[in-house]
Amino acid sequence: MHRSDIGHRLAPVLAVMAVTLGCTVPGSPSPEYADPATLDVGAYSVWPLDPPDTSTESYGRVLESVRMAEVTVDPVEVDPSLVFATMNWGVVPVPTPVKVAMFLAEPVRAVLEREQMLAGTLVSRTDRPHAVDGPVVGTATTLTVVVLRFPDAAAAERAARDIDAVDAAVNSDNVAVPIAQYPAAQAHWRPNVPTMAATIARDSYVVSVLAAVPSTDLSALTELAAGAFDRQLPRLADFAPTPRDQLAALPLDPDGMLGRTVPDAPNRWSYPAIPINTADRNAGWAASADVIGVVFRERGGWLWLGEPEVENHPERTAITGSVVLFRYVDAVAARRAYIHSNRVEAANDAIRMVDGPAGVADSTCAVDPNSTTIALGSSCRVLVGRYVAYIKAGDIVTARRKAAAQYGILVNAGA
Repeated sequence: MHRSDIGHRLAPVLAVMAVTLGCTVPGSPSPEYADPATLDVGAYSVWPLDPPDTSTESYGRVLESVRMAEVTVDPVEVDPSLVFATMNWGVVPVPTPVKVAMFLAEPVRAVLEREQMLAGTLVSRTDRPHAVDGPVVGTATTLTVVVLRFPDAAAAERAARDIDAVDAAVNSDNVAVPIAQYPAAQAHWRPNVPTMAATIARDSYVVSVLAAVPSTDLSALTELAAGAFDRQLPRLADFAPTPRDQLAALPLDPDGMLGRTVPDAPNRWSYPAIPINTADRNAGWAASADVIGVVFRERGGWLWLGEPEVENHPERTAITGSVVLFRYVDAVAARRAYIHSNRVEAANDAIRMVDGPAGVADSTCAVDPNSTTIALGSSCRVLVGRYVAYIKAGDIVTARRKAAAQYGILVNAGA
């Protein structure tokens, strides 16, 4: 269950839908698009933005963390019942010790800073719907997997050891737990609480797991943690890490996706950022996170949406904050997603469907009077070629203007 309004609305985009294709005729037909210059776009531009010439190591760490999502395990692979995201999004890049400490215990931050953590990513799922504050301990099976990158294997080894040590020291009731399949792992739990934390180093990476089950069943917790290690550790060999001195050189928009996305503010580039909010200083599932100015590749995109892998998933997902742009393998796949998402949205009695921006054929908009985020209470969806864009705004006029601008950008970019 996603907590943010945009999360609820985006997830259906990736559902599988049956489509019957008609007969074909010879030739290479090209779509007819409205002239972008005739559209009401307000202060927004209908031309793609060029990325800034320079980046920074800070942005590079975010981009590296996004890249790591491609090799991060989906908890549903460990336990098929774990189909619900525990947070507002399924995968969260955690590029700094400060961000990691918002999900693990606060004392972990000092360990990560000392060992010069470089990048990281986190995925978390549970087996049942839950309230805004996340799953309640003792009522669900939940698994969070955190993958962190360090400068070398020695730093990772020290970090894994001390992450467990400082986390265990938070409560005197914690006791060490061996994991027979992984004697190098460090783990602990409180015998009267049905959760367990486990950490292990592999090369220059650390994998940290937080597991929960409905009852104080140590064998079930150990099995869950070992299953996460079974599936996550082999994937690390598939990741090609960016050399530390090249992080600042990672391109801000390698696939041209962000340049094709209408920015949140007119003509202003959306730089990589991961806003995270939580008041909990101990490990748990109460954090809320967003991603801005990044592009996920295939696996990262559906992990981010918090949905188990489906057939008709996008090959790229660009996020500016209030706008998400999906690129599909072809126009047929994009139209499948567009039509299905519209049908799901129209079936929601809490949402009022309205016309899309004038002059844009493949567009639809909606108003959600029950939105908990007033600034995102209106939305539009636009289809152009193999791109589907989802746009949020505080009012329907702004949403339509941004949607028209998004249409124009994609047309002018040669979508």
